[in-house]
Amino acid sequence: MSAKFGEGPQAPYQKVTALEDVPEPAKRVLGFYAPNPRDRIADSDSNFTAGCTPLPDHSNRRLVLAGLADDHVLIVQEKGGRAYQVEALQINHLQQPARITKRWHLEKRPNSIAETLRLIKAARKNN
Repeated sequence: MSAKFGEGPQAPYQKVTALEDVPEPAKRVLGFYAPNPRDRIADSDSNFTAGCTPLPDHSNRRLVLAGLADDHVLIVQEKGGRAYQVEALQINHLQQPARITKRWHLEKRPNSIAETLRLIKAARKNN
């Protein structure tokens, strides 16, 4: 059983930075296979539309990092558009169908799982 978010960096996450390492059910929830490129999530090293002017064949979202746990995936994504934002998602990929079970708006783009957990804890205090 995985630790709950906000319990600190001791949570047993395996950090990944490529969508190919994210479980298939979580990729489907993220729109990885969406027919329209703008609805898909781009890989962490790919271009995406960060501003409000859409770029042809570019997604409006990009993976920052993911943390794999026993029973869920923690996804951090950047979202472009009128207001750039960074969001963390908890996806239960073992449930059928897989679904987002929690969502947090983060104050900045994290570089690690530990930083992500600190930002989630701060976001929970501010809500």
